[in-house]
Amino acid sequence: MRKGPAREEAAREGPARAGPVAAGCCPVCALVCGASRECGRCGWLLRGDHVRGEITDDLEWEFGARLATARRRFDLPAVVRVADALGSGDPGLADRLVDLVRGGPPVPGELDAARRAVRTASPWPAAAPTAMATDTVAVGRLLSRIVAGEVRRGGPPSSN
Repeated sequence: MRKGPAREEAAREGPARAGPVAAGCCPVCALVCGASRECGRCGWLLRGDHVRGEITDDLEWEFGARLATARRRFDLPAVVRVADALGSGDPGLADRLVDLVRGGPPVPGELDAARRAVRTASPWPAAAPTAMATDTVAVGRLLSRIVAGEVRRGGPPSSN
């Protein structure tokens, strides 16, 4: 069984940080997928082949690690967009928003990759409705938490 920081982070994240997922929705981006095999927005495999044999702790850990990485990479561009939109008046905002990202803290290079992706992406990609919906979900989650007082200027998240 795998041990170490990744498993400990997954245990700390728990269901509250991972966020609720409605039945029939993608666990990464929350798109309603119905009976689709793969999410049409983020590409997460929703239905795969059956696993032969026992579902071991290693299999569960590997699945959890893949899901955490996919969620983190889905949420990080929203952090970049919100921090860019609100400007440099609050230099610690991006760091506080990163604390809200599902899947735990970014591994080295992930936030920089999200910045590059956001800043080099066309404002009107070919799949604009899907891209805009993706942004709306992720940015909406972060902005809701800001409005709720979970992210404050110059301080730790509110305990209210």
